Amino acid sequence: MDVPRTMSAFEVDESKQYGDIPIESGHNPIYNLLTAYSEIDTGVGYTQGMNYLAALLLLAVNDEVLAFVLL
Repeated sequence: MDVPRTMSAFEVDESKQYGDIPIESGHNPIYNLLTAYSEIDTGVGYTQGMNYLAALLLLAVNDEVLAFVLL
């Protein structure tokens, strides 16, 4: 539920970027990063606000794998 809010906060129009593809489809790097992290670190999982950290990392490094490692 936080992914669309994150994208709007960074003024990204998900309809232009992803077309008719659902956000949860695996074509959304923020969703992928958050899902992978929550599965790897089950003690932390997903916490509120983590979406903004993920988005900032993705903007900074422009690489999904590197952003995951940094998170």
